[in-house]
Amino acid sequence: MAITPEQAIANYTFWLTFFTAILGIATVWLAIYTTHLALGAKDTATRQLRAYICDVSGMAVLESGMIKVVIDLKNSGQTPAYDVEVYCDPPVITQQNARPFDQACKFAPVKTIIGAGSEFQLTRFVTQITADDLYSIKNGICALFVWGRVNYTDAFKKRRHFVFRCIATGPTHDGWKLIPHQDGYEADSVL
Repeated sequence: MAITPEQAIANYTFWLTFFTAILGIATVWLAIYTTHLALGAKDTATRQLRAYICDVSGMAVLESGMIKVVIDLKNSGQTPAYDVEVYCDPPVITQQNARPFDQACKFAPVKTIIGAGSEFQLTRFVTQITADDLYSIKNGICALFVWGRVNYTDAFKKRRHFVFRCIATGPTHDGWKLIPHQDGYEADSVL
């Protein structure tokens, strides 16, 4: 049986409509998938590029009848940390099982900018130190506690924070090394 021209046009129109619909559905799916990829890439770029402030080391040394505490903070991110505010009161000497970290900061913050890959050194002093204090620290009765908070703005204009809680429990050959307290550190979420 021969196909009439009208049937041929009808068949052609049917298949053209069918393939156009499939193409349209595929285009919508690709647009949704591409949008999802673009949003994911933005999140990944933010995670990889933003500023990350953390402490990299800390030491306490006896110097001129005082205990000098030095904490090195580092921006390990690939962009600067802006509007940095570092809150940290003088260290406290108290019983090793104490938890003095909930005290509100009494001093104004140190304000700065920390460049990508750069460090910032924070120094605090215990000015009234007694022989009993030194004896108690050296013999594990008391410990030196240092804590603070760093607030900063990353390159994406998002406010972030890092809270450190350190303890020094005994001397080494060149002072007392600050280590993280069992309560640990705290930082905002990645995004």
